[in-house]
Amino acid sequence: MVRDDLSEPSEASRRLQPTWLDPALPSLSQASAAVQQQVTAGILPADSDVTLERLGYDQPTIQRIQQHRRQAGPSDVARLTEALTRSTTVAEDEPNATPQLGGAELKQRMDALGVAVRAGVDPETAARVVGLPGVEFTGAVPVSLRLPEAEATRLEEG
Repeated sequence: MVRDDLSEPSEASRRLQPTWLDPALPSLSQASAAVQQQVTAGILPADSDVTLERLGYDQPTIQRIQQHRRQAGPSDVARLTEALTRSTTVAEDEPNATPQLGGAELKQRMDALGVAVRAGVDPETAARVVGLPGVEFTGAVPVSLRLPEAEATRLEEG
């Protein structure tokens, strides 16, 4: 105001709002982990400016990131989520109907399904319990449960 010889604040300066930061100054990895947990929980949208701000990016960098996202189109994860959602959407009156799910909800259910299958639960039962009864299984053993080839051969021959 003094520099511009004004007696009252300008309209633009009245609209200014501070952006408060955490005074604790967490490390970059701590801040990233906290934001990732909030995105995974569905608290923050993954493609939000707020999410990028929480990661410490300034406005010019956020604008560049968003511009890149618009030019790049949907990510592989977004395309996979869309495909899975589309493939599991069936008529509501069908007994094995799987509801249409958003990305975060679908990920949670698929993660829970993976945990159950790796724990030895029958895949169809696990899918029904986690709310994905329409998922079709290939019969392949999860990678995390596969035995090394030498051990598998020994067991199959024995």
